[in-house]
Amino acid sequence: MRKIITLLLSATVGTLVLTSCGEASEKGSLAAHQLQAAWGNPEAIMKAASDFKAVSDSLGNPESMSDAFIDACSGNDSMKVVAQAIALTPQALGSDMGETIVDGLASGDIEAAKALEQIDLVGFAYALLQRNDDAVACFKAIDEVAQSLPEEKQMVVYAHSCAPDKLANAMRQERAQGNAGDVDRRAKMVEDILTGDDLNKFKAIYYGK
Repeated sequence: MRKIITLLLSATVGTLVLTSCGEASEKGSLAAHQLQAAWGNPEAIMKAASDFKAVSDSLGNPESMSDAFIDACSGNDSMKVVAQAIALTPQALGSDMGETIVDGLASGDIEAAKALEQIDLVGFAYALLQRNDDAVACFKAIDEVAQSLPEEKQMVVYAHSCAPDKLANAMRQERAQGNAGDVDRRAKMVEDILTGDDLNKFKAIYYGK
């Protein structure tokens, strides 16, 4: 008898979990419809983000809502990144996007223009949501993924994901703070990666020519 009761309780708990997941997914889809309807209206987008958080915080299984929310917004690249910025922590978004962008750049599977587009979309999303601190945290998480690579791969990623003038300025400032030999060595790696106008811009700013 006890075994039967245990089985019945297990089945009931399983049903409740499945029901909860179903309800969370439905709420995620509804939240996506709200964001889609708000698209183009910054105030309405902020309201959609606020409403998403309020509902998500009330759920025992917010991951299902987040997954459904992001999936339903996947038809528009900009909207998908905004949905990710709403549903995920900046660290989680940065880690996920960092793995995709960094691994893709390091292996050559993603073109530099596509990587820059994705990074720009992250900045756009957090600016739209007026969450500048989260943008900093997200970019830091992306950078941490890059820093986990061997140095040669790191420089490939930085060379292809940063504008050459900004990269040159950053490295020049790092050089001024000491350890010039090490920075010069990495600058040579960048020069081997960049070509044409990008290479000329990098060298003109880094070497001050």
